[in-house]
Amino acid sequence: MDDKKPRETTSMNRELLRNYVLILANTGARHGTEMAELKWKDIDWYIDRENKEYLQMTVDGKTGNRQLIARHKVVTYLKRIQSRFDDLSKYSFDELLRARVDEYVFRLRNGSLPKTLDRNFQQYLDKLNLLHGTTSDQKRTLYSLRHFYATYMIENNVSPAILAKQMGTSIGMIEKHYSKFIPNMAAAMLSGERY
Repeated sequence: MDDKKPRETTSMNRELLRNYVLILANTGARHGTEMAELKWKDIDWYIDRENKEYLQMTVDGKTGNRQLIARHKVVTYLKRIQSRFDDLSKYSFDELLRARVDEYVFRLRNGSLPKTLDRNFQQYLDKLNLLHGTTSDQKRTLYSLRHFYATYMIENNVSPAILAKQMGTSIGMIEKHYSKFIPNMAAAMLSGERY
């Protein structure tokens, strides 16, 4: 029985890690400080003037409380997490958001909070020979997904000002970390091929 528990916990960690990684990569939120405290009651629909719905998360972290807009595919990942819990799966996704449930989103199937997601992520990357980047010896971590998100958004012409608000940082920090990539990412636009 004791041998089964570590394997079961590892399996639950991996199950949660899949969705955790995908949500981090599609929101730009900070691993740990912002995502660890996210509860279902912190997720809602933002409805714009044209009556279009966008998934909005209220996170609280390094720079205080802020709302961020998740990419549309995050709904799929949240629904997968929701389906693991009997008390949540009785609701439709919209009903769950309206119910403002005061439970952590990132819980293991047994209801406990994960303790080793970063270590599991690094072990997985190591197994795939992806732990280190091609240009440095620095290890990739869950925080690297924040850089992935920023790079992707800049490549898709999101302005540094909007990106800074979304990510809870300053325009100066965005420019400091990503300015060397901006001309290359906008090569088609700068060359006149795409406007």
